[in-house]
Amino acid sequence: MTTRAAAGLFVLLLTGCPGGPQVQPVPDFDLSKARRLEAEGKSLDAVAEYARLLKELQGSGRTDSKAHAAWARTLEALRRLRFRDQLAQASPEIRKTCESLLPWNIPAGYTLLSAGAACHWTGVLSAGAEPPLLAEAAGEISRLLAEKLDDPSLRRGRLEPPGTISEGLYRRALAEAAADYALYALGRTQPRNSESGARAVALLERVAVEIRGLASQPGLKTSAAAHWEEQASQAQRWALAIRSDPTRYELSNDLRQVVERDPDGLFRLATDLANAANREMSQRGDEQVILESLEQALRHFIAGRECLVEPSPLQKRTLDILPITADILRSQAFVK
Repeated sequence: MTTRAAAGLFVLLLTGCPGGPQVQPVPDFDLSKARRLEAEGKSLDAVAEYARLLKELQGSGRTDSKAHAAWARTLEALRRLRFRDQLAQASPEIRKTCESLLPWNIPAGYTLLSAGAACHWTGVLSAGAEPPLLAEAAGEISRLLAEKLDDPSLRRGRLEPPGTISEGLYRRALAEAAADYALYALGRTQPRNSESGARAVALLERVAVEIRGLASQPGLKTSAAAHWEEQASQAQRWALAIRSDPTRYELSNDLRQVVERDPDGLFRLATDLANAANREMSQRGDEQVILESLEQALRHFIAGRECLVEPSPLQKRTLDILPITADILRSQAFVK
């Protein structure tokens, strides 16, 4: 085949002309009625419509990015509407039409809705989508993780034994993960302005606060203190640069590969990092490399856990590595 003929065939395949497959766009789920009812203050009617949408989503069996986005938006709306309070005052007839909400209508329902929405947003990121939808997905995960920083009741995981250091490690991991998603969202947003960079700036500043708070705990080794101070200062420098000119921020390939993962992908990455830290320790390697690997592993384990309603048996076995990683990190950073 000549080069010109090959080029012509390539154009046919791309445009869907005769000779190439016809690609039909995947339809959106229509949330406009539910959103209109919500905007009009008809909260119970909106809950009923979101319940209908959940039933439609369940019946569709779809796992594409648009379906994941519809799931996430619906679960977030139900949490925003405090749907359990609405249904408690509803008639038996209305409650019957909302049977799709039964799995969420429990005391921990609002916490589960947060995790469920985050999980579906990771589905958008891992499945791939247009930049605006990717930016929305990452921005929403960032917001949901940031909520858990100051409200432990929303968290799906914890570190043992309870105490100041365990809490500090968990908050630091949450802040860093939330900042990662905020930076990704910024990188996918066009046009950029000070408003689009505000979340990333705030979370980078929070990362610095959390690292320094953890470093203020007694017994911190000198090497870890210097390493954490540099990390805190670096987060502040990033925040200052983005505040000054968000248009100059460029999404790195490394960050893209981290953020565009579902919880299983985050767990695999975390496990690889934990194993790398163990290998480095067995070879008496660089302490800074060991600390960084353990910190990143902890961050990805915690981010993945917070984006799951309930882990599967296999995921639970993988998460058994989380407390071990935290223990090793404590021993590397603090004097026993």
